[in-house]
Amino acid sequence: MAERAARRSQDGPRRRARPVPPAQRKTAAADNQHSYAIIRTYGSEYRGFAQYYMPTANVSALNRLRWDIERSILTTLADKHRATP
Repeated sequence: MAERAARRSQDGPRRRARPVPPAQRKTAAADNQHSYAIIRTYGSEYRGFAQYYMPTANVSALNRLRWDIERSILTTLADKHRATP
């Protein structure tokens, strides 16, 4: 145990790799995809949420989610094509 601690102090502090935030992963992935593939991905995510929450009484809450997803699609495509949403 003491040997391990001594070896660690000689190596210096260890740095851990930081994970890439989801927003940056989506942006990096969007650069390599066609626009239709991006829209299809967002659409499938929305359909998954809608099908999961459809049995609930408050289906109108999905309208806000749809607006958020549409805004996200526009922002992603604008970033991909270097334009403003």
